[in-house]
Amino acid sequence: MSARGFVQVFFEPNIEILQITKLLEIKGFKKAECADKSILTYKDRYSFDGEIFCSLESVDNDKRVLKIYPSGHSFVNQSIFIQQLCLDIKYVLNGETSGYINDVSQNSIENIKGESQAEVFFHNSYSKFINQSVLIDVLLRDVHEQRTPNFTKDKLISLIEVNIVTNMEIFFKELWKYILLDSKFIPKSLYNKRLDRYQIENLINGENDIEGILANNFSFQNMDNVIRNLSEISNNEFRIKDILGKLSKKYGKNFYNNTSFLFTSRHKIVHENEDLSYNPSELKESFYDVIRLVCEIYLSFCRKREYQPIMLHESIMSFQFLEELVE
Repeated sequence: MSARGFVQVFFEPNIEILQITKLLEIKGFKKAECADKSILTYKDRYSFDGEIFCSLESVDNDKRVLKIYPSGHSFVNQSIFIQQLCLDIKYVLNGETSGYINDVSQNSIENIKGESQAEVFFHNSYSKFINQSVLIDVLLRDVHEQRTPNFTKDKLISLIEVNIVTNMEIFFKELWKYILLDSKFIPKSLYNKRLDRYQIENLINGENDIEGILANNFSFQNMDNVIRNLSEISNNEFRIKDILGKLSKKYGKNFYNNTSFLFTSRHKIVHENEDLSYNPSELKESFYDVIRLVCEIYLSFCRKREYQPIMLHESIMSFQFLEELVE
């Protein structure tokens, strides 16, 4: 096969082939139709005209190695997709990456410079939200199937609820950081912000970046704050209220009120030790509405910025109801 570069990902012996294969399938890879069942392929009509081949092999000391080869026409989105795949593999399975893709060096896989930095950060933020949502969905299924004997049902529901809102809150903060990186617009509320000693130390030792420190000046713990902060940082270009209204009309329910209620309920659980008592079915529906909202935001930015929605296939593989948003 002709490849314009490749990546190798090494795994410790305790990582099973089934774990690696399952992660690749979640990302949209399928077993190749050839005789060699250790080969998986990815082709996504939404992203690029080409294919990605993955082969699984064993090396010394029973370590696993995953070799990733891009094929077909060369598009920048293909490289971004593989870079994102490497980040997810490291996050989930602690895979160590080496190699190159289209002159993108190993050092740039996690520290991409130049015009694509904001775009890659944007895709990565959305992908992390979906990955965490998959884990939350597993917990919800465990509750439904009564496979959680070490927790009382009410406590687990509260735990899941907190995780749903925290995952959403993190995405909104990451979105704020992306808009800052992409637009370079500085809102007036940041003009007089000063860094304290600890923030400066975190910048110097690499524990934080300037976008993260600036984002920490803002609260994303209720929908009104989220709407205001994202509107301000985008110079009123991005109006999440429009997306909430669009979804409310499409599904016949008030997305703003439902999302706000989740934030309120999370606050009562964490700060007042009080739960507003979702039942599992209600919480699952609210959770799926959060995923619909975040996916619609992702697609909205892809359309406005003319990004290829390279994480869309991954989302639909995990949550098939998201196909409704691209019909």
